[in-house]
Amino acid sequence: MTNLFLSNLRKECIQQRILIQQDTQKYLTVKKRLNTSILIGLSELQAITSTPIQNLGFYWPIKGEPDMRDALLQWQNEQPSRTLALPITKKSEPLIFKEWGLDTQMMPGLANIPEPQNNLPVEVDAIIAPCVAWRNENHQIWRLGYGGGYYDRTLFSYSHSQRRPWLIGVALDEQELNSSHWKIHAQDYPLDALITQSSCRISASLKSL
Repeated sequence: MTNLFLSNLRKECIQQRILIQQDTQKYLTVKKRLNTSILIGLSELQAITSTPIQNLGFYWPIKGEPDMRDALLQWQNEQPSRTLALPITKKSEPLIFKEWGLDTQMMPGLANIPEPQNNLPVEVDAIIAPCVAWRNENHQIWRLGYGGGYYDRTLFSYSHSQRRPWLIGVALDEQELNSSHWKIHAQDYPLDALITQSSCRISASLKSL
């Protein structure tokens, strides 16, 4: 499967998402349902893991991605000790997460995406990662990202630690693909959970812990 094929596939999936965003009523419905699913999914994930999720990394919405900040702020407000964090992106390096809140000063980073300034790095317990598309294979859930490899490099950086952060994908139902669209590579990391506007899918390996 060529890089050109994957590039075109990404463009098609992103355009599909942008068209949904341009339909205001549909977008608001999708966003509301997705935010509800995020809260349910985080609760279900926490219920089957022994390590509390206190520090949660997420991403700033771009290219038609539904904004999840309302749901995450609600999740944070349930326990004041919880922290939200956004990534600092440096070319070809693992992501570093810094604390974020409504009053956090933001500056444009790589690809002009807003990043927190002057805050200390946060060791996250879970990372919500963007999905251009997703699919199931061999009882695992996989994400197609933007192609930069930042989340894979970030997870690889935890190879020698006792536990890496949980990897949670957020996507739309409409972005599900099948095995004919793209093949999984050896360096790809499966998702521990995938949240869409209709459901939360938790990986079989995580359920067995």
